[in-house]
Amino acid sequence: TGVRKVAEVISEMRGLTGVDGDSWYPITLAESLEQAIERLHDALDPGRIDDTPFAYELNGCEDFSCRVNPYLVVHAFRLVLLDAFDPAKKDRPRSVEIIANDNVDGIELMIRVNQSGRDGLMNVAEEESVRIARQLIAQIGGELTKDQASPEQPVASYKLKLDFKAPGAST
Repeated sequence: TGVRKVAEVISEMRGLTGVDGDSWYPITLAESLEQAIERLHDALDPGRIDDTPFAYELNGCEDFSCRVNPYLVVHAFRLVLLDAFDPAKKDRPRSVEIIANDNVDGIELMIRVNQSGRDGLMNVAEEESVRIARQLIAQIGGELTKDQASPEQPVASYKLKLDFKAPGAST
């Protein structure tokens, strides 16, 4: 409902600004992804998300955490996924694959989105959601790049470098 969405927006804004106290605390990669997908339901028809196969290959990185404002990282992941689903379209990606690998500087996260059969793959203009996500990721010390899907290569790739560390490592 509209009231619920307004309450969620207010809660997120309070979290982003830290008005309720310390807004910087550890959040794991698995928690971040789970919350981003949950919040994606608010922006899109839930059936589009639920009918899309998600595959995870987190390679032991699911419990890696980063001491950040969790609203920033969750919102950045949500914006990347929103771009992948493209709210202007009524269809959905064929699949979403999320792969994480441990790196000396944190983790590298690849979100591969199979866009086969979808219209508009030649649209090379970067969406606002990707630009905002890139800025949010940069605020927490990371990087985001996107390789656009095309009719010849129908898989869009979002590559993220994040300062998430293994449990017990200093965050």
